[in-house]
Amino acid sequence: MKFSIFLKIIFTISLIFNNLVRSHAQTTLAQNPTVLNLLKQGTQKMYNYEFDDAEISFNQAAILLPQHPAPFLLKAMLIYWRNLPLIATHAKVPELKNLLSKAEELARIMQINGQINGQSKGQKAAQEQEKLYAEGIFFEMTAKSIVMQHYAKTGENSKSLGLAKDIYGHLKTGMKLKDSYNEFYFSSGLYNYYREAYPEAKPFFKIISWIFQSGDKKLGLEQLVFAGKNCVISQTQAWFFLTHIYLTYEKNPFKSVEYARELVLRFPKNRYYLCRYVETLLLTKQFDLAATHIQTLLKSPSPEVYTVMITQVLAGMLEEKHHKNYILAKNYYQNALQLAAPFQVAGNHYQAYCYLGLSKIATAEKQPATAKINFKKAEDIAEYKYIFDF
Repeated sequence: MKFSIFLKIIFTISLIFNNLVRSHAQTTLAQNPTVLNLLKQGTQKMYNYEFDDAEISFNQAAILLPQHPAPFLLKAMLIYWRNLPLIATHAKVPELKNLLSKAEELARIMQINGQINGQSKGQKAAQEQEKLYAEGIFFEMTAKSIVMQHYAKTGENSKSLGLAKDIYGHLKTGMKLKDSYNEFYFSSGLYNYYREAYPEAKPFFKIISWIFQSGDKKLGLEQLVFAGKNCVISQTQAWFFLTHIYLTYEKNPFKSVEYARELVLRFPKNRYYLCRYVETLLLTKQFDLAATHIQTLLKSPSPEVYTVMITQVLAGMLEEKHHKNYILAKNYYQNALQLAAPFQVAGNHYQAYCYLGLSKIATAEKQPATAKINFKKAEDIAEYKYIFDF
């Protein structure tokens, strides 16, 4: 008797659980073309610095499809872009984390719904189940990746590593599901490339790299190109990482220029992408074209200080390398160093450029002691060694 009551309780709990999960009715973005179009429009507006319009699109998408993680994920990304760079102490960080947490929660429910709905008979039902499950995996992984990237950029390495295990599991799953959900081409491309490139650049990590599945740099680049041409959510990030990879790891700034130019053509109001493009132009000694864009950046008003700081660095590089106007170059570099201070770790790359430039100017002006001090400062904070090749 007691056992039968126990079975009834278990059965009732299982019914409640199934109904609870099913009550969060979820479908894929492909099944909701209106929402998908809103997210596409919003994403374009966000990357083009049209933040208010982007917010309207994301809010509308959230109203139409409140149980999907995509609108919450993109609203979190909007906070990031509106407050570039988002340092650890920024007042918007809690809101960003809350949105990403909501996206994670909904993404996990998608995975559960995908598995439960997969009990339905028929090939079509099974395919829809796989797509729902895959989309859930992708958005949970992406939400966690943004948090991990934020921790890494703000120097909170222990927190960043704490998320790596879950993300790695999703990455491996995504590699198997990329043909059912092509957004995984982006994450697969990143993994395949960095799994091999990072230990090569930082030999210390070779000690632990055996733990992780082997990658393929060539395949990784091909997958990122595919993502740049075919994905929706990760398309722009694919172009950005291709710009970054060819500049930093492949040490091919001429190839990097191609992808940086693509970003500027697509998002002409994005000051950060324009700054990145100008950097590649300077590194490839296309000084006249770089000068035109630098003047545009210097003259245009900006509510953000970050790209104002970067522009000072770029102007200093132009004066130092091309015009040999060391007085003006030093002024630009020193202005940039002052502006970079509040950005903490996010300012290191540009501060390193400044110290390197000041070192080379000191060498040209026969001040070896000053040159040595500034070169050491550049070495200590430089994120990437390619700047020393310029």
